[in-house]
Amino acid sequence: MLYHDLNKILILLKKGYLVFKDTWNFIVDKIANSVIEGLAPYRDSSKTLAKQLPGYYGQWYLLSIPIFAAIYWMPLFVLHNDEIRVDEYFQFLYFSAITITTLGYGDITPINLPAMLLTGAHSVIGVGLIGLFLNALSHQHSEEAQQKEREKLAGDFRKTVSEIKAASKSMINQLTGGDSYPEVKIRQGKEEGKLNLTIRGHGKYSIREACISLCLINNGISYGEIIIPTVLPVRETPVCEKFYNIKEKKLNIELLITAANGVFVQQNMMRKRQDGSWAKAVQVLTIFPTKESIDTLPPPITLHIDDDYPRNKEGEVEWFELTFSVDNFGRKKNNTIY
Repeated sequence: MLYHDLNKILILLKKGYLVFKDTWNFIVDKIANSVIEGLAPYRDSSKTLAKQLPGYYGQWYLLSIPIFAAIYWMPLFVLHNDEIRVDEYFQFLYFSAITITTLGYGDITPINLPAMLLTGAHSVIGVGLIGLFLNALSHQHSEEAQQKEREKLAGDFRKTVSEIKAASKSMINQLTGGDSYPEVKIRQGKEEGKLNLTIRGHGKYSIREACISLCLINNGISYGEIIIPTVLPVRETPVCEKFYNIKEKKLNIELLITAANGVFVQQNMMRKRQDGSWAKAVQVLTIFPTKESIDTLPPPITLHIDDDYPRNKEGEVEWFELTFSVDNFGRKKNNTIY
């Protein structure tokens, strides 16, 4: 019987505890929500206070010392120093300084109620200004650290972007040839009246998809196209031997060279010396992108001119006019000029 009574009592106590717990949680939640809603209008002002510079609070902290000293000087507030009433401003200034710093040496003490209330308020204001000063100082250091971190991240991002651009440009240059340009070298062949042709690339990158069209200006003979299926490294690559039964002592040869990175016109002027060797003058004109007229072409790349090659009065070579039409420059399909 006693066991059943104790069990009922425990059950009632447990139910009472649960009711009390729910009621207490409800009251605490209501109070917390009310406090949060009441402080909501002051959120912006608190953010404004946090954003002030430390010097702002330091200035008010120092200014409060003479201001409160002047207030203590009023007859309403009674201060004693060894039971003698303080009546000099410099003594009030001293008391104001030790009060706002919460030192409180006890040599000067407030006697009446207004002086006590003012002293207590003065101490609280001093502590508040010190807290705001330290908070602003911490906020300033935090902002500076975040700004440095943002600048570092921005710098790293710009560096990464520039590296990606450089890598992309390098990859494109490797695929197309970049600013490299080709040169067809023409030499006397092993047989009489026969010239040997080799081609090489000038520059850092290999030239791809090269196609050569040749024209012998002297007699108007065109030898069609020579397609170079391989990549041109920065070294000479044999092409072929051409020009049979050449008996002229002067040769003006023009070549149109198309590649993945542009279209080039090469002019070769050759003059046979008395010993049978050839004096040469070679220049390459870059026609890429396509220009509207020959007058707007980029300056030619003069590769090499022998010292004994005939020159004009200004000491330059009399280059012959281009025979390839400017309208055809740069237009190719399946390595075929059309």
